[in-house]
Amino acid sequence: MDHTQERTDMDFYTFDIVTVVCLPLTINIYTT
Repeated sequence: MDHTQERTDMDFYTFDIVTVVCLPLTINIYTT
């Protein structure tokens, strides 16, 4: 059952990276 917790943590980490990478990209596209 510990594997489920690890998976959730990994999903949250991936989501965080996607947000940090995509947000400036989107802002840059709309600004330029």
